[in-house]
Amino acid sequence: MTNEEFQRQVLEKFEQNDKFQKSAMEQLSALAQQLVAFQQFTLEQFDKLDKKITAVDKKVELVDQKATKSLLNIENELRPAIKALAEGQAAQQAQLDRIEAKVTIYDEIIFKRVK
Repeated sequence: MTNEEFQRQVLEKFEQNDKFQKSAMEQLSALAQQLVAFQQFTLEQFDKLDKKITAVDKKVELVDQKATKSLLNIENELRPAIKALAEGQAAQQAQLDRIEAKVTIYDEIIFKRVK
């Protein structure tokens, strides 16, 4: 092999190596662009998810506030009604006790007259 042939083969190898490096760089550049696009997409999805979670948290807080308000309203409305019912029952029981006492007295009077 002559010196010129050797130099030609070396130059061909350099050209092949340059083509390979250029192709590899193009592929790496394309992959880098895809990676950036994927990262951007992922960040957008996380932002959307974060907004949805925030909205759900607000709704849960609102429902909790409404439930607490409703519970307080029920307690404030029912407590007096229950107290009134208990007082009414106590009054009726007292009245029944008085009637029972009078019936017992009349029962004794009638029983004495019958004898």
